[in-house]
Amino acid sequence: MYHGTAETFFCPGCGYGHWFATGPGGWIWNGDAEKPTVKPSILQTVTGKRCHLFITDGALKFLGDCEHDLKSKTVPMEPF
Repeated sequence: MYHGTAETFFCPGCGYGHWFATGPGGWIWNGDAEKPTVKPSILQTVTGKRCHLFITDGALKFLGDCEHDLKSKTVPMEPF
């Protein structure tokens, strides 16, 4: 269970919003809304497809186990 706030961002690979929770038991976020860095990786399944990524300095770094067209690519975050 997470006891912080939930932050959302748009995933251009999935075409949906994803979320991560900060605070005790959640992800570590640098607090920068312009160039966020979040640790550890974020893994979500949307409409049956796996999306696994890191957010580093405002870029989405998709890992090789993603099941969409941005697999293994890095793209800048888009406004959401």
